[in-house]
Amino acid sequence: MPMNSNIRHQNGMLMIEVLVTILIVSLGLLGIAAMFARSHLVSDEAYQRYQATEIAHQLSEQLTANQSEASLRETSTYVTGLSAPMPGHGYTSIMCSPCTSAQLAVRDLSIFHDSLIGTQKTKSGNNASALLDARGCVEYLGPKLGDPIDPEDPPRYRISVVWQGRGLAGTTVNPTLCANGIYSDARLRRVISLEVQIL
Repeated sequence: MPMNSNIRHQNGMLMIEVLVTILIVSLGLLGIAAMFARSHLVSDEAYQRYQATEIAHQLSEQLTANQSEASLRETSTYVTGLSAPMPGHGYTSIMCSPCTSAQLAVRDLSIFHDSLIGTQKTKSGNNASALLDARGCVEYLGPKLGDPIDPEDPPRYRISVVWQGRGLAGTTVNPTLCANGIYSDARLRRVISLEVQIL
């Protein structure tokens, strides 16, 4: 009889060891799943930041190429200001040949607008490449009309792309107020800003 009791005791210990092993493996798998979900979110955020940078960079190249319109400083057609971020202006592509500098600026802003709403790629009839609830602004950073203009100080502009992130992040000090306060939580706001100096 004592041997049977000892065998039952060993079987009980084996069962506890198996349960503890299952618990440890389950916790490890849950940790791996959480890490995978977090890495997917970080990867998605990085891809959105890349998209926003490309959109802003494309407009900066077009603005730099259109010297005559960019030299108009705050009266330039490129300037959208902060109170009316794009999309929302209803820009449409214009056909002109030859184009004036203002018409080129409208065309460039139309491309900027289309990039913000993601019309480059569609999937099942929906825009597939759009940043989530994206906005864009072009600000003039130099002296205002009537202020003395130093000829050595070329016009400077800030191109900003703002979008809603997929998850909450820490609040940071951003160089622009473009589309500020439009998201339900300030920690959802993501911003890319490029400063362009027209030489």
